[in-house]
Amino acid sequence: EYFALQPDGSRKQGDRPRLCHANKELPKVIAREKIAAKDFLYLFGAALFAIVFNQCLYTNGLSLTSPINASLITTLLPIVTLLLSLVILREKISWKRAAGVIIGLIGAVILIASRQQQGHQDASLLGDLCCVMAQFSFALYLILFKKIISRYHVITCMKWMMTFSGYI
Repeated sequence: EYFALQPDGSRKQGDRPRLCHANKELPKVIAREKIAAKDFLYLFGAALFAIVFNQCLYTNGLSLTSPINASLITTLLPIVTLLLSLVILREKISWKRAAGVIIGLIGAVILIASRQQQGHQDASLLGDLCCVMAQFSFALYLILFKKIISRYHVITCMKWMMTFSGYI
């Protein structure tokens, strides 16, 4: 059910100020959740890694490389996140996770190698590198800011992250 969300949080059909999915909690979360002063710095850092660096690098990379290479590189995000969590957080990797990383890497290598054999050379190394760096940026966001993101409601986090990234 979709409706027009009014500034006072009420629903009204017919008017068109803003469409929103039916959720009675949304106006309360957006307006009332308080953020600790020290957490604003963390949300600013999260905005840098998740939105500014990630989106700028990926958009620039996509303009320089082929869409297929960019989408293949994007599938490496879980692998990059797992490897960075091993290095940064010293997390233990189970044999299932290690097998998943190996299978994912093998799949990416096979797809990239098969494209090169077919003569698709329209991709740029700089574009591929930008897309890889975008994945590293988002993986760092997931690892470094997990606690702060889980502390607050997702709408509150996104509100502040989008606000900070808009100013940057």
